Amino acid sequence: MALGVQHSSAIQVGLQASQYAIRLDSLGFELTMLDVQKGVMISHKNVISNTLQITAYDKPGREETMKKANIADSQETTLGLLPMSHIYSLVVICHANTYRGDRVVVLPKFDFQAYCGAIQRFQINTLYLVSKRSTERPMCTYLQC
Repeated sequence: MALGVQHSSAIQVGLQASQYAIRLDSLGFELTMLDVQKGVMISHKNVISNTLQITAYDKPGREETMKKANIADSQETTLGLLPMSHIYSLVVICHANTYRGDRVVVLPKFDFQAYCGAIQRFQINTLYLVSKRSTERPMCTYLQC
């Protein structure tokens, strides 16, 4: 799939260019340093610009990988976990990966056995890790790394 290809089945929202900066895309809830939840308003412009930035940033590395492997197209397979209420997972996993045509496998929650099983079953080659529990030694032992 080509980057950013517009599909005929896509819903046309019809926003004016100036509305993307202020139109609410989603509400994210994040913990502050004091463990208090804070709602964050995320505009369409935030999501679109972050998706394009990530794609542009990753492009040289992906091209180098394709060159070394002597392949014409690079498709990554990444693993996501629900809920995707944090802006990082929303933009990186949900939007940027699908925009590039990558395969995204989503699990309903973190379960150690299911997580490790999904890595092996779906041949996950990209993991976005933000939690200490995902890098603990038992996982490496289980995956034989």
